[in-house]
Amino acid sequence: MGFADLSIQELATDCKVSVEQVLHLCDKLGIAYKSPATRLPLEDAKAIILSFTVSPHNSLDKQPENLDDRNTLD
Repeated sequence: MGFADLSIQELATDCKVSVEQVLHLCDKLGIAYKSPATRLPLEDAKAIILSFTVSPHNSLDKQPENLDDRNTLD
């Protein structure tokens, strides 16, 4: 796995969120870090960016929509 040229601090700045929010997300996603200066593996950085891009308020605590309850066209 390659490394992104981004630290947790830089990701927080780029995503316009606090470092604490990124650290909290790292904990939820099981991403290991030592400090806000930790450089992240590319896949981990992408997961963090995607999480904040999809939902700026981070909806990881919400349950996924039950796909069986969707109306489908047959």
